[in-house]
Amino acid sequence: MKADMVKPKQARKPSVTKSGKVARLNAHIDPKDLTTIVAAFTSSRSGTSLISSLLDGHPWVATTPDDIMMGFYVFWEEFGDLESGALIGAFIDQFGTLFNGAEVSKNPKSSACYGENVGFTTMGENRNQILSADVDIFRSSLKEMLPREKTVIRRFFLQALHVAYADAIGHRLEKGAVISIGLHTPSRPVAIALTEDFSDARLLHMVRDPIQTLGSHFRTFMTGAKNMEPKASLKVVRSRFLSGFPALENVKFQSRAVRLEDLHRSPKRTMSAVCGWLGIPWDDTLLHST
Repeated sequence: MKADMVKPKQARKPSVTKSGKVARLNAHIDPKDLTTIVAAFTSSRSGTSLISSLLDGHPWVATTPDDIMMGFYVFWEEFGDLESGALIGAFIDQFGTLFNGAEVSKNPKSSACYGENVGFTTMGENRNQILSADVDIFRSSLKEMLPREKTVIRRFFLQALHVAYADAIGHRLEKGAVISIGLHTPSRPVAIALTEDFSDARLLHMVRDPIQTLGSHFRTFMTGAKNMEPKASLKVVRSRFLSGFPALENVKFQSRAVRLEDLHRSPKRTMSAVCGWLGIPWDDTLLHST
């Protein structure tokens, strides 16, 4: 399995009702039914983008591109008390990369996750496509699901936005779908917030041989424009060798680790095990990176 085995997702054209209104692709999905969520965590350069891109073509998985949503809980602290219409507008404004991969997100934690930095402008078989989603469909879908002119609880907003994003990219979900979210860094505050909203949250830690992931990190971040301060490299060394630790002691039994080496050597066996853990059926899309 290689990260460059790309099979682009084909977006479906939205259908139109007799009234002229665009029918939502996932109108059959109640956001509240998305009760299972899996968060992909990393210690850097250990394959979270790869496993996320394998999951996101699955009809039982509602997701957004890896890393962009790592700033979701920072966003909520600032904007979560807005009424639904203003909240939707703030979300779109803060996470512009979701709709145009070349655009820098205003969210401080997600601001580096755009463009060529993470491959969002070099997608597709010929590496000449830009990540995109229909922002108008997203807005109208989310508006339809949220109560008008009222505040929304964080859990429901997270559920609804994933259904709306599936509408926006033409990804039809099956009933019983799970949410996959790339929170990236397994920080304690993020893990606490996630498990407050979803008590049975699944925490998926990607791990890799420490020497290999450390070398990959230095090669990526200590050359050219991404040059790293020598002092920061010591923190990198420490975190590389602590990868795979549960974010919270009380959720260790809800946590699993996937070795990047196993994903490369035995992709079907590894992804089948992930499916069993998440309670979703096998689908051949799990062997193709989007």
